[in-house]
Amino acid sequence: MRRPGRLGRHAGAGPPGPGRLAGRCRLLQETLPSARLPESTYDLVLSNSLLHYLHDPQVLWQSIRKAAKPGAIVLVMDLLRPSSAGWAESLVAAYAADVPEPLRRDFRRVSLGSAVRTFQTSTHPDNSREIV
Repeated sequence: MRRPGRLGRHAGAGPPGPGRLAGRCRLLQETLPSARLPESTYDLVLSNSLLHYLHDPQVLWQSIRKAAKPGAIVLVMDLLRPSSAGWAESLVAAYAADVPEPLRRDFRRVSLGSAVRTFQTSTHPDNSREIV
């Protein structure tokens, strides 16, 4: 779902110039695969919560490979459901150890519904890593 104006609210604040977000970023909304997506153009490719919707996830990876410049930063974030209550509990311990029990309980319940897995990768497969 597209949210018009979200980037624009921050991009237009203050005078234009090389340090302004609007002068450095370009937000695209495309259907993948897309012949309109320029090749070897982008220094940064960001995807958030898209991968799990695709019938063929390779479409995203191929599109990223096509559009990213060599050495570009690629950040793909998506949902992951812990496969066990023990795994969910380890997430609670790691990320909510110092919060009150009602918040820990909510975090535990939500974690069993979904957690976020983030990958930082580059156009070279040896430089890919999972960020925990």
